[in-house]
Amino acid sequence: MIPYRQRTRGLRIATHFEVENLLRYNACYGIPCQNGGTCFLDSSVKGYNCSCIAGYDPTSDCRTEINFCDSNPCQNGATCNPVFNGYSCSCPLGFNGTHCEININECSGSPCVHGICVDEIARYRCVCEVLFIGVNCNKLNPTYLTTITLALAGIIATIIWVLLFWKKKRLGKSTAPFPFEDMTLGQTKSRFRPNINMIQTIQQNPPAFGKMAQTYIKSNEMH
Repeated sequence: MIPYRQRTRGLRIATHFEVENLLRYNACYGIPCQNGGTCFLDSSVKGYNCSCIAGYDPTSDCRTEINFCDSNPCQNGATCNPVFNGYSCSCPLGFNGTHCEININECSGSPCVHGICVDEIARYRCVCEVLFIGVNCNKLNPTYLTTITLALAGIIATIIWVLLFWKKKRLGKSTAPFPFEDMTLGQTKSRFRPNINMIQTIQQNPPAFGKMAQTYIKSNEMH
């Protein structure tokens, strides 16, 4: 029978070897994976690998949370807010969506009454028709109203002047011109009226014209 001291000494040596073997051949013995992570032996330098629950970083042995904002998932200048096992994006004005990737269409409500709507970032711009002004093209342009009024007045005045001129021209042509009228010299029918009367007298009474001619000749001889 082995003495007690020898048995105790042998048990201590066995226990020491067991612990040494566990530490040498089982890297997961010390429970390195935290926060509910599971340890798996592998051939890496550490000798193990951690499988973490969602939200924890396996490279840190599941000790730290994963920061999903490190990959900059939020777009268009949005702010990323890290939360456990995820993130949220605070979108700037004019954008929405999970990653603020959607540009809000401010023209969807058709704000331009008399014009074309141009969608911009967090606002819109109206390209108004000729006769309208204002942010929403809902006001008449006084400048164009004045211009149109003056143009219409000019057109009406021109039409009246043309009608009056045409009427005057028509009245002037109602009297037939004299056959031998010389318009370039400014002669008129009234100027030739005595000659016309004399010619008509000669044609109607030739003998009387002969006596008048003889009397005219004698009077010239006496002088």
